[in-house]
Amino acid sequence: MSYLLPILIEILYRLNRSASKSIVCYGNAASCIEKPRYAFTLTPLAALESMLLRYTERLSPAEMENAQRIKMKHILASAAKTPRWKKIRNEPLILSKKLERMRDLSALPILTRADIQADFRAQRLVNHFLPAKQRALANTSGSTGQPLFFFFDTRSVSGSIALLKRQVRWLTKKKVWVVKNIGRDFGLGSMKRVSCIASDANSDFAVASLYVFLRNLFHSTHLPILMKTTSSRAMVLAELVKQSGLTCPFVIEGFICGGESLLPGEREYVKEVFSCNILGNYAATELGVIGQECGQHPEHAFHINAEYFYVEIVDESGTHLPPGDLGRVIITSLENEAMPFIRYDTGDLGRLLVKPCPCGRTLPLLTVEGRVANLVKLPDGKALTQFSIESIFHDETLARELSQFQIIHEKLDTFKVKIVLADPNRRADDVLNLLRKKLGAKFGKDVSVHLEIVKNIEISKSGKRMGYLSKI
Repeated sequence: MSYLLPILIEILYRLNRSASKSIVCYGNAASCIEKPRYAFTLTPLAALESMLLRYTERLSPAEMENAQRIKMKHILASAAKTPRWKKIRNEPLILSKKLERMRDLSALPILTRADIQADFRAQRLVNHFLPAKQRALANTSGSTGQPLFFFFDTRSVSGSIALLKRQVRWLTKKKVWVVKNIGRDFGLGSMKRVSCIASDANSDFAVASLYVFLRNLFHSTHLPILMKTTSSRAMVLAELVKQSGLTCPFVIEGFICGGESLLPGEREYVKEVFSCNILGNYAATELGVIGQECGQHPEHAFHINAEYFYVEIVDESGTHLPPGDLGRVIITSLENEAMPFIRYDTGDLGRLLVKPCPCGRTLPLLTVEGRVANLVKLPDGKALTQFSIESIFHDETLARELSQFQIIHEKLDTFKVKIVLADPNRRADDVLNLLRKKLGAKFGKDVSVHLEIVKNIEISKSGKRMGYLSKI
């Protein structure tokens, strides 16, 4: 089938571009209007793309790179029509659209959030040759302090659905209802799933409403439920079910969680309450689902969706780092022609892994160790990643005894660590002593650490649990 792959990719591209003309998006993504024929076109396209992903997730690296290059030619052709990319020194490379290897993209400059903010206002990153009705305006929440406005390409809708199907398929083979509890995603409206509970995630009303909604959905359909949410909300729902003391009135087949790192204590707690798996994904609002767990990798690494994204790891100067080295995560979207994201600096720190995954899939493996902005600087000049500190809580004893934690960097030499005990009725002396020992070894003798046992840790307004906060 490998010789047919380039043809299939090109056919899918043309069919999706044609189908996207049946969506009208002059406003934001939430207000896009689908013409009646669109759903009939999108369903078979998403099914075909989903079938193709079953094959491509086991391609050799050379075959995958060839597939990426086929998609990249359309992205480069679109970039050549945007004011920003026209003016760069390597314009001939973009206009030629003949990359011999994906790594040749390193000749192009890295695109930062600040670049996007400035160029979006000046309309220098938008492909104005693409009809405006095929561009959907969206924005990030601004949790990093730098909210972004950008355009989605309506052609990428079937790919978004196919990637959701991949995540569901990796978790279960059963027929399920997919319930999304993380706001609205562009392009999933035609997927058979339910969006619910848009109110404040911290309120008791929202949690109780979600509980009632899931119960009613299960009673009316008798299908198990797969939830796509944040790990914070999965924990809140699990706590509600456990504290009620009642038999759970619905069947949860599993959780797909993004937006936060999943910790051993949370995984075990959810498994205990719902007897199901919980898998994480690595996503960005401006890009989509970049990668997801398969459930078999010992480090819980993400399989990169290489059919849709090309990922590089570079140092501070932009030089490529060898696999295994920690560096900046740079991503190129192979889908968005409306506003090409080429060599986009996500602000994350990560590593590309060499050793293959036990699951047998050949998609590249990535571990994400926190954000560059969250590098933890210590008095002795050392800097630790957020993941490096959180890895302390991977200890078997701590994972069993603690359900949540939050690290607060109050001063250069002072940290406060909030913890929630899995069993509030048990004595915590041994756990606290173990935690003090591990934190002391990680931070060094010049750092003061204060432990505080709390009943719960507040979730941010965006519905995420902040594992690390800096007040410096």
